[in-house]
This record gives sequence, structure tokens and C-alpha cells, in this order.
Amino acid sequence: YHAFQRCARSAGLGPARAKKVVDAALSVSSDGNAAAALMLYPEMIAERAKVSLEIVQNAAKVWGERKGYFDALARLAEQGWGAVQSARIVSKLGENAAALVRQDPYMLIGKIARFGFRTVDVIARKLGVSSTDPARLQSGVAYCLDKIAEDGNTWTTREGLQQQASDELRPDTLDGEDKIRDAIDALIEQGMIYVDASPAGKEIVADARLARTEIDVFQRLVAGVGDNTVEQLSLDGPRAREIAATLNAGQAAALRGFSTSRTAVISGGAGSGKTYTMRAICEVVEENDLTVALCAPTGKAAM
Repeated sequence: YHAFQRCARSAGLGPARAKKVVDAALSVSSDGNAAAALMLYPEMIAERAKVSLEIVQNAAKVWGERKGYFDALARLAEQGWGAVQSARIVSKLGENAAALVRQDPYMLIGKIARFGFRTVDVIARKLGVSSTDPARLQSGVAYCLDKIAEDGNTWTTREGLQQQASDELRPDTLDGEDKIRDAIDALIEQGMIYVDASPAGKEIVADARLARTEIDVFQRLVAGVGDNTVEQLSLDGPRAREIAATLNAGQAAALRGFSTSRTAVISGGAGSGKTYTMRAICEVVEENDLTVALCAPTGKAAM
């Protein structure tokens, strides 16, 4: 129905008239085949929909020219995808989209915007994908790593990832936990998950892309230690003095260190004022007529 309605809209009809044409085509069809009715009974459909014969004939022409596209939309609609979702899938995967999606629904994740794990998983489960299907478990584990990163963390313990994945995926078999463990192992083997050891000796894991970025940044920081060949920032401006008066001892030390060093690392626990200190530094830099560039590995950190 939605695919045929999209066909009518592609023929230049607005939503209301497109619906009238589709409903009229279905009303004259004995087997629910609106497309065939459109070809066989254009005059009757035009009369019932209260539109011109030319409009109905144009819709029939569009259907004939793009039948493969609209058939693909119809097959995806049967799987449970919405009209907009189906159009995006076909635009990306072509007329064989329904077969490809049925074979592996989770391949849509990351391939098409707004197709996250939870959106895809709802349809996949309706299509009969089991709760412990390897593709589902691996996609779910990757989704959990993304959530961890969105919360501002690059790393987590392997046990923590296992627990979060179990809570998200809720496998309904006795060996479900073992299969989640296998999914984590598979992603490690594929290079999607990076494994390291914490200072306490615990096995920790991270999205491999974030981990490599963090390691690269660390190596660059280490390489820059001791290189102070940089023009010092002035802390004598009116704004700098005003800001300095609001800082505690640790924050003031961070500002001074940043103003004299090419590389500076600011660390501290939650609520220690790291964000406030960064804002203070940015204002001092701008008062020195310099440009500030900020970047962060996760969305929450960027905020």
C-alpha cells in the first residue's frame, strides 16, 4: 500500500490525492493488486478517486517505469519497515534490498543514517532472527561500546562490557552468556575491539577506533614533552586577571602551565573544575588574539 502510494506521489500527486488513487485502485481490484488495477481500469479509478484520467494514466506510467523500485519498497514494507525507512534502504542497496536485509538486517547499522542497533533489532527479531544469532550479538556488543563512548568513556572492563551487553541483548538460551563472550572474542579477532590491561591488571576493552586515536594522542603528547619553544601567553590582560581571581590553586597552576608550555595535560576527578579551567584557558588565548581549536573523541566530552 505505502509503496503504491509513493508511486502515486511520484506521479505528481499530493498525499491526499495519492491516497484517493490508491484506495480507488484497491477498491476495483479483486485480488488486492492495485498495480494491475491501475493498468486495467484507469477510467474507473479516476472516477472513484475524483481525479482526471490523465493523472491516473501518469501514475500507471510511473509504476511501469519504476516497478522494480516500488516492488522493493513493497517487500521491505512487508518486513515491517516504514515508508521512509524503506526508501532509504532501497536508495542505498538497490532493488535487491529486501533479500539483502532479510539475510542480515544488522548490515544496515552504520551504512544508513538513523539505522541504529535498536531500530534494526526490532525488525530483525520480527523476521525470525534468534536472540543469540552471532550477527545480532556482535552488533549489540558494538552498540554497547558506542553507548559507553557516548557517556564520555573510551575504556571499560571486559566484565563490564559483558554485563552491559547481557542487559541490552537479553539472550533467551542457557548458553546466552557464553555466546555473548564469543561475540566479544569475535570482535577482538576482527580488530573491532582493542584489548589492553589496566594499571590494576584488569583486562580492559575499547572501540578500536577510539583506542587507536587515544594512543596516538598520548604518543604525540609524550613526543612533545620538554619542547617549550612557544611564545608565552600574557596573563596580564584585564580578562586574564579577572579570570585568575575565580580560580582555585590547582586551576591557576593549570592556566600558568598552559601559558608557558607547548604541551599541557589537565587531569582531575569529577567536579574538580576541568571544564571551567578549559573555558578560562580559551578566554585567555582569545584575549591574546589567538584562535582556539577544540576536539574530543566522544559526543558527551565535546559538549
